[in-house]
Amino acid sequence: MSSLEVKLSEMGMNLCPTCLFISTLITTLGQSLLQRRRCWRRMVHPWTEATGVLRTCALRPAGIYGPGEQRHLPRIVSYIEKGLFKFVYGDPRSLVEFVHVDNLVQAHILASEALRADKGHIASGQPYFISDGRPVNNFEFFRPLVEGLGYAFPSTRLPLTLVYCFAFLTEMVHFILGRLYNFQPFLTRTEVYKTGVTHYFSLEKAKKELGYKAQPFDLQEAVEWFKAHGHGRSSGSRDSECLVWDGLLVFLLIIAVLIWLPSSVILPL
Repeated sequence: MSSLEVKLSEMGMNLCPTCLFISTLITTLGQSLLQRRRCWRRMVHPWTEATGVLRTCALRPAGIYGPGEQRHLPRIVSYIEKGLFKFVYGDPRSLVEFVHVDNLVQAHILASEALRADKGHIASGQPYFISDGRPVNNFEFFRPLVEGLGYAFPSTRLPLTLVYCFAFLTEMVHFILGRLYNFQPFLTRTEVYKTGVTHYFSLEKAKKELGYKAQPFDLQEAVEWFKAHGHGRSSGSRDSECLVWDGLLVFLLIIAVLIWLPSSVILPL
């Protein structure tokens, strides 16, 4: 039994395996929906039996990381291995935040407790920002991952506006070719601003009302996880593939520069 299941059991709640592992259930859609409704009734019962009100709160996590994370880190590692991580951008003093998965789990458990009557429903209807509480430059945060896998951290820094133009081009390429071949854009304009512009939030409310206390973590666990799964620099590997990606990257950057430069500079050329 997981720690989360134990905690929920202590709170008088039961987790239905049908809902947790719905993808493995071989049955009709109607049967699965019925099972999920039954599970939901059991889970919300401690909050609703007295007043008929389901109390909720909102957790707003920063970028989530940890060993086995499957949304962002694998994409970053694939770019590193393909030789596409050639530059950083934006102000080196810009700061963002991240949250380790264990800290996020801690916040979920504390939030569920703060919704109960014996805690005065203090979290009911409230939003909480959750992070590790250590603002850091986005690219410096990933330096241990890059160097831990045996690659050189890029020293070239480009202007944010130039990279924004570059991201716009990658989006246009995806818009044109995505209907023929589905792929993920190398970089989007939203990602440029999320990674290159300062944005982080106070944890004081979560500390005061939930009792949240971020524990210290770093990317070393993730580095070891990727190494254990066959990632990391090896001599003479993927050289030809890297050349192709390098050529495409340079081509798009040249076009981005031409778009970014003022017309008064380009016309005399």
